[in-house]
Amino acid sequence: MELSGIRICIHELKVEDAYFFANWGTHQSPLFYDYNYQHHGVMGYRRWFESRNHMFQHYFGIYLEERFIGFIGMKKINPLTKNSELGLVIDPNFTNRGIGLEAMVFFLEYYFFKLKMKTMTLKVTKYNKAAIKLYRKLGFRFIGESRSLLEIKTSNLMHPEVQKYAFYLHRDCFGRIWEEVWKMKIGKEDFEKRGRNEVSIGSVNR
Repeated sequence: MELSGIRICIHELKVEDAYFFANWGTHQSPLFYDYNYQHHGVMGYRRWFESRNHMFQHYFGIYLEERFIGFIGMKKINPLTKNSELGLVIDPNFTNRGIGLEAMVFFLEYYFFKLKMKTMTLKVTKYNKAAIKLYRKLGFRFIGESRSLLEIKTSNLMHPEVQKYAFYLHRDCFGRIWEEVWKMKIGKEDFEKRGRNEVSIGSVNR
């Protein structure tokens, strides 16, 4: 499968792509340290790739002029309900350029009209306003909220970027930090009404 957009293309992720994580930018906020992949090493990249492609999970790479700059994950794929959970990550060097929106429009076109999936869900932290804005543009709807365990060092809790969003973080009786999370969902009709018109649909090849 290959999706050709205005600036980007999307196709199945290959193990070789993961090695390009070494060239990715770095998130400065401790809240996003888990998305810094530069120091995994060759074997670490291979393990990362293998852990993300199996029967109930499938990942796709996002490429700008053949450079690997992000990935989209179909997680927790349910072949009976035709639903999966979204994972979307963009190289910090290429955020705030509209690439995530463009990539998701082309991917959801493929997801709903080629794969014949019915719905997609996601979880996003409540303080990630940019991501929530993107998902709403695509047609995702708020369906509930929960809390997710945040893997963060105690020494980073006083970091300015963490303190800025302290309202959304909660410490339990074991000293663990939990962050408030929104649950969102999109169906084919939601996408047709909103997200499908965000950018011109390019060619879809299989």
